[in-house]
Amino acid sequence: MKTRFSSFRRGFASVLSLCVAGAPVALAYAAVARNAGLNPLQIQLMSLTIYSAATQIALAQLLSADAAVWTVIITIVVLNLHYLLYGLTLTKYIKLSRFERFLAPLLLTDSVYAVAIAEREHGNFAFLLGAEVGLFFSWNLFTALGILFGNGLIDFQSAHLDFVAPLTFFVLLISMLRTRLDFTVAIFAAVIAGLCHIAGLGSMTVIIVAIVAPMLGIWVSELQKRSPTAS
Repeated sequence: MKTRFSSFRRGFASVLSLCVAGAPVALAYAAVARNAGLNPLQIQLMSLTIYSAATQIALAQLLSADAAVWTVIITIVVLNLHYLLYGLTLTKYIKLSRFERFLAPLLLTDSVYAVAIAEREHGNFAFLLGAEVGLFFSWNLFTALGILFGNGLIDFQSAHLDFVAPLTFFVLLISMLRTRLDFTVAIFAAVIAGLCHIAGLGSMTVIIVAIVAPMLGIWVSELQKRSPTAS
């Protein structure tokens, strides 16, 4: 029991920087939802139940535009489909009982997944749950603050906080690079992203890098397996 609580605390502590990075996003969501005509109860309930920044912001905008029900449903499914892959990947690194497999996905987010993968050598369900609870509490806390204080709490235009979340994920990514293959793929992804930026591809850069960089990693990994030194 003591070991589990220690792992829980370690997981909770591991996401504190991500809680800070997510604060402006939660405040921005509250502002978007309020401007879309949602009342405070609806805004907070979305954070408690849906618990996905992209989905909540998109849903608020769709509801304000009186979008069709099927449009809302398809949007929610598409924006959250990748969590299925997250869950399948996590089960390879973290041993979970049947009950834990039921609980673990409930509060899973991109941030929690990144932390869990970064700590996969020492991770367990208690660590994962600690990270999930930490971010869930933080997200709902800052949603509530956004509802209560609105734009008076923070001036988004003058604060220039857009870089906080990407920078935090960048630091987290760097900490995950441990092998030569990891660094090779990371450098290749950075080069491809730079070329896409020069070409003016905009948001397509994310899709291109997400497809091409892993393909390079798989190709190089297969070459290493086939090389005489690997055997």
